[in-house]
Amino acid sequence: GHFYCGGKEGCIGAMVKEQLERMQHQDNAISCSICQETIDTRSLAPHLSNETWLALEEARIDSKVKLRVEKLSHEFDKRLDAKIQEFMKEYGSLSGMVKVQAKQLAKQAQDDIMNLKCPHPHCRAPYAEFDGCMAIQCGSCKNYFCGYCHQGTATGSGAHDHVRHCLANETNNGSYYATPEQVKVAQRKHRTRELKKFLQPLKKDAQNATVLELEEDLKFHGIEKAALFEFGNLQREIEI
Repeated sequence: GHFYCGGKEGCIGAMVKEQLERMQHQDNAISCSICQETIDTRSLAPHLSNETWLALEEARIDSKVKLRVEKLSHEFDKRLDAKIQEFMKEYGSLSGMVKVQAKQLAKQAQDDIMNLKCPHPHCRAPYAEFDGCMAIQCGSCKNYFCGYCHQGTATGSGAHDHVRHCLANETNNGSYYATPEQVKVAQRKHRTRELKKFLQPLKKDAQNATVLELEEDLKFHGIEKAALFEFGNLQREIEI
């Protein structure tokens, strides 16, 4: 054993405080600063102030939760990968009719969703990449819309007001302006939302086959295909 100076905040208290932030990387344990052996935290209680003991317990609980979440996440990712591989194998045995339907649906999704368009029904003109102000005026019909959620507005001031309060606004202060990276993230999220709405009414085989047909487009736009597959019972776990 080792001897430590006494008092509620002597060497033992200092040793514990020093390791609190590192606990999540030390398998939820406090180790001796001399021999590196793991110390039973219960034996530390009489030698710590109430404040330090509570901080230690909070760190232990946080560490346990973090480790549990990481374990569950790893297990779920393995199941998810296995399910995706299963879909890809099944695709080869799908009927010709389903594959033809999937190709047609993928083409429609490419035209109407992957290619961003003015949301005004009488226009629907594609628009080029941009950055800066997210209150956009269509170069074709001259109407305005929100660059985040693509809601159309009647006026420029209406578009600016909507952008400031849009739930999809990526800025911290509700700014009109977005960085190129924020624009990219917003467009990826918008495409993902629209693809989910587009795919939702389809039967499972058609939905998953369409996702596989869109694989290159999804990769180009940074969209995870796992977010679009129909997983059945596994899907409910994803949403939870």
